[in-house]
Amino acid sequence: MPFLKADAYMSAINEYCFPEEALKNDDLDQVAFMQSAYGDQDLLNVLERAGAHLRGDQNACGPARDFVERIIDELPETRLALDELASEFNLIQGAIVALDEADAVYAEQQAEIEAAKREQEAALARAEAVKLDKQRHIDNCKSYADTSDISTPNWQKQPYARITQINSKSQQIKRCDDVFSAAEIAAKLDEHRALEDAIRAEISGEVREAANAGQSYECKFKGLAKIVMSVDKDDASLRYVTIGKADPVRYFVGNISGSAKTADGKKITIYDDHAELDGKSYQGSCSTEPVK
Repeated sequence: MPFLKADAYMSAINEYCFPEEALKNDDLDQVAFMQSAYGDQDLLNVLERAGAHLRGDQNACGPARDFVERIIDELPETRLALDELASEFNLIQGAIVALDEADAVYAEQQAEIEAAKREQEAALARAEAVKLDKQRHIDNCKSYADTSDISTPNWQKQPYARITQINSKSQQIKRCDDVFSAAEIAAKLDEHRALEDAIRAEISGEVREAANAGQSYECKFKGLAKIVMSVDKDDASLRYVTIGKADPVRYFVGNISGSAKTADGKKITIYDDHAELDGKSYQGSCSTEPVK
């Protein structure tokens, strides 16, 4: 569209061609401004080019004036078309704005949906964790009630370890009042005590048998000298502990554990599965198989 150019030449003619009467047309000014606003041409650059042209070539004033007058004559029809174009442009701009606003609303809604989805997933994860914790607690309580796992052949060879395990299960099952009733817990504790009494009776029988035969028990702890426990023939609850080359020390106990002194006078305490000496722990045990 040549309106921007025509308006620029109209200004240049008035400036450099010394017309008898200055050219002026408000409609051309408005249309040129619209073309500059909606088009891709810079009004200032067009003005500079038109001014440079007429300032350097006075012979171009006539053709330039004819061009401007022709464009002015065509303005009514062109102005109508431009008004329609501007209206369409405004509609398009409005549609673009509406689309941008709709995109923003959609993006916000999607963000809210994603946030709600994440919260739901987190809530489900928390619920699943609670469910798993509860199931683990139930499984643990069932294992505390069950003593079959400490009645296998391997466990049969470790009676004192079995007693320790039974006592541990008895303590743990008391915390399972949300899984078992009070009567069920009491019944399980009775079963535990009955099993422990049976194991202790077996141990007592072995000790008495060893005493009657004049035999001893050997204890082996990694890192310590050999420890021998002798049973008094007249009283099975009386024992003699000999550690290495030290003299035997008599003590009174209800099981094969006890305390004695080493050859250098240090106290040693013997438990079911370890011995403690001078602040250190040594793993091992006292065999229930008598040493002949």
